[in-house]
Amino acid sequence: LAATRAAVTVILTLGTVAVIYMAEKNTDKGMGGISLFILVNIVRSMENLLPEFSIFGGRAVLFAVMSLLAAFGIVWMEEAEFRMPSQKIMIYNEMSEKGHFALKFAPIGIQPLMYVMGFFMVPYFIFTILAGIWKDNPTFISLARRINYSNPYGLTLFCVSFVFVTAALIAIYVNPEEIADEMQRSGECLVGLHPGGETRLYIAHMLRLMGTLSTALIMVMAVFPLALGAALKMDPRFSSLPMNCMILAGIIKLLRQEIEAMRVLDRYKEVF
Repeated sequence: LAATRAAVTVILTLGTVAVIYMAEKNTDKGMGGISLFILVNIVRSMENLLPEFSIFGGRAVLFAVMSLLAAFGIVWMEEAEFRMPSQKIMIYNEMSEKGHFALKFAPIGIQPLMYVMGFFMVPYFIFTILAGIWKDNPTFISLARRINYSNPYGLTLFCVSFVFVTAALIAIYVNPEEIADEMQRSGECLVGLHPGGETRLYIAHMLRLMGTLSTALIMVMAVFPLALGAALKMDPRFSSLPMNCMILAGIIKLLRQEIEAMRVLDRYKEVF
């Protein structure tokens, strides 16, 4: 028993170190970083799920349809923008340059879902392994059952974690004060609003609104299939399929953007 515990610990540790090392190398010399490993893992899990479709029949097809809708939905949300008319006063020119200031409908995109899924699955696997090793320990068995998509406690923890992580990432990556100051320095202002404080308050308000709506929609697309799968006594792999497809679509979109950026960089290299 002691040898089994030691072997499991060593395998998990070395495997984690190897994945992190390869992700860092991929970030330095390739594309995608750790997202590429997540992409491969999701595709592999979907491949293992294909034989199960013949067992669950129509219910499995229902989850497949929801997965496609969720994937298209997340792509639309990441592309959608709320545009506010703006004017940029040009120096030494009485005419003003008209344009718009764009704020993404999903300010952070699919990142919070990826982080929460990883955060959620790590303790689940840990407690599952511990429950398998210490089979007589009721604490590990109870935690392994509760931290699960098919359990109300697990779904509640998932929702709370998703809201918290989304709010934290928006606060970190999108700063209304910096945006308003940069617009003021460049001579740009939103139509009908004074530069500075009034612009900052308006951007902060719209950011909260867009963040709340996008968070609610992503949560519905992810949590509804999980709750439905629990009610239908489905395999958790089917109920989490729409969420995996959302992450898969987001990663593919990210890789496409990186490829386009690298093509532009190769096309416009420095002359000297």
